Amino acid sequence: MRQLTTAALGAIAILGFGCGFGLGNGESEVAQGDDAGDRDGGHDDDDGGQDGGACHADEPDLPYDVKIQCGDSVIPVVAAFREKNGPAVTFAPAPGATADCPFLIEGAVIRADEVASCAAFVATATDANTPGNRDAGRDRVEVTWCWYQTLAEGADGDCCVPPAAGDAIECETDHLDIRFACDGGEGVPDGADQPLDPGATPATCEEDDECSGDSECPPDDDDRDGGPVD
Repeated sequence: MRQLTTAALGAIAILGFGCGFGLGNGESEVAQGDDAGDRDGGHDDDDGGQDGGACHADEPDLPYDVKIQCGDSVIPVVAAFREKNGPAVTFAPAPGATADCPFLIEGAVIRADEVASCAAFVATATDANTPGNRDAGRDRVEVTWCWYQTLAEGADGDCCVPPAAGDAIECETDHLDIRFACDGGEGVPDGADQPLDPGATPATCEEDDECSGDSECPPDDDDRDGGPVD
């Protein structure tokens, strides 16, 4: 059953994606979502026109399961999110998560280390025959993921987080069934072993530098405090 997380996030370490970003000042809270029971989601046309651009601040939707065949190369939870949301899915980092795996994954038995760390692996017959926490070849894991309430499009066309909205995120926890089989059925598509692009956890939008080019920079605070500047 889906659980909406509403506890305070606390301070989260800055993730390094070139320019990097932080998540608030330690007093940020996870805002409560409007629809905690709907896995079909959708873009919100009434929320500041977010649906009109390339960057959407919608909740990524987690499917019920991900089916993996022997020989498939896969990152199970990443593949599940991409299958449901497309390749441009974006996240805010969940508390305690890493840059490569921005959500928390708990409860895996089969390939536990790889699943929990979002590491790619090739599924085998052993995986399909190993007892999981649901059945042979079947695990049910709990996934906690977060997303920003507001995204913007930067000057380079990439999605980014407006500075004032960097601490406004929502989080949810729900289960995902990971099914391993060697029955010749449909498995994961090609590319299911590709890690998330750094843009999947957007950095803070860069602000215009008012002192660049030929513009005149204002005097710094020390000059202002010391009296008129000649």
